[in-house]
Amino acid sequence: MKLEVLSERTPGGEAIRLLVRLRATEHAQAERRPAHLALVIDRSSSMRGPRLEQAVQAARELIDRLGPKDRLSIVTFDSAPTVICRPGPVTPERKLEMEEALDSIVTGVGTNIGAALKAGADLIRTSYVRECVARVILLTDGQASVGVRDAEQLAALSEAIYNTGVATTTMGLGQGFDDDLLIDIATRGHGGYYYLSTPSDIATAFGRELDGVFSISAQETKLKLIPHPDIELVELVHSLRSEPLSDGLLVHVGDLSSSAPRQILFRMSIAKGSESTTAGKLSVTYRDTQGQAADPHLVGIPLLADPPAADVQAIVAEDLQLRVAHAVDKAWGR
Repeated sequence: MKLEVLSERTPGGEAIRLLVRLRATEHAQAERRPAHLALVIDRSSSMRGPRLEQAVQAARELIDRLGPKDRLSIVTFDSAPTVICRPGPVTPERKLEMEEALDSIVTGVGTNIGAALKAGADLIRTSYVRECVARVILLTDGQASVGVRDAEQLAALSEAIYNTGVATTTMGLGQGFDDDLLIDIATRGHGGYYYLSTPSDIATAFGRELDGVFSISAQETKLKLIPHPDIELVELVHSLRSEPLSDGLLVHVGDLSSSAPRQILFRMSIAKGSESTTAGKLSVTYRDTQGQAADPHLVGIPLLADPPAADVQAIVAEDLQLRVAHAVDKAWGR
C-alpha cells in the first residue's frame, strides 16, 4: 500500500486542507482476478426507445470485455425482477446466447430497484468463484416507484449486500434518475457511480469500471485519521461512509486498484495560536487479494510552513472538483 499525504495551512493558520492519496501495490499474479458480475437493467416504461437501446449497448460493452474465466448473469426489472441469463462463464457460445436475450427485452411498468439489487446479489451468491471480484452493476433511468422507495433503506440494502462480499456499482441514464440515491447506493455498496449522458459515455464508463475491477489489489480498506490535540474539527469532504471514534474519524474506503490512486480530502480547523507542526496521524488497514489482513500503515501528518507548490495545486484542484460536483448534485435535485 502506498500512502501519500499532502497538507496546506491557510495564511490565517486556523484552517487546514489535507489530501490523502492511497494506491494499492500491484499484486504478484500472472493473470488478473476473475470477475463475478450481475448486470441489472431497468426496463420500466420510461426506458422505452433510446434509453433501452443505450442500456443494451452498455450490456454488450460489458460482455465484450469479459472472458471464460469470468461469470456473468443478467437481470431485467420493472415492478419485479426477471432473470434472463443465469450465472455462467462468458464463453464465445454463451456470448451469443446473451446477445439474443438482450434483443428480447421489452419494457414494462414500475421501477423496483430494491428487489432488482437483491436478485442480482442472490445470483452471484449461488456459485463460488475463487478469489473473484463480485459486483452488481445497476443501470436505471428513474426513481424507485415500487417496493422499497425510501433512499436510506435502499442504501442500507446496498451496504448489507456489500457485507456479504458483493459490491454495487450504479449507472444513471438520461436525466430523470435520482442521482443522490444512485450515489448513496454506490457509496454504501463500495462500488462506482457513473452518469451515462450519451451513448459515447458507455464505453468510457465500463472501461473505467472494469479496469478498476480487474486491478483490485486491496479490499475492505479503512483509513483512520487520529488528530493532534490542537485539532478542533475534522470534516470528510468526499462522499464516503465514515464514523467518529473516541480517538478520531474512520473512513471506509472499500476496494483499491493498483491502476489509479484513490484521493480523500479532509478539511480541519486547528486551535488559534497553535504552533504544532503536525495535524496528527493516519492509519490504513486492508485485506489483500487472498483475504488476509495486511499489517497496518501508520504515518504522521506534517504541517509544513511552506508546502511545495505542486502539493497546494493538487489540493486546490481536488477541492474545486468536489465543490463543482456538489453544486451539480444540488442543481439536479432542484
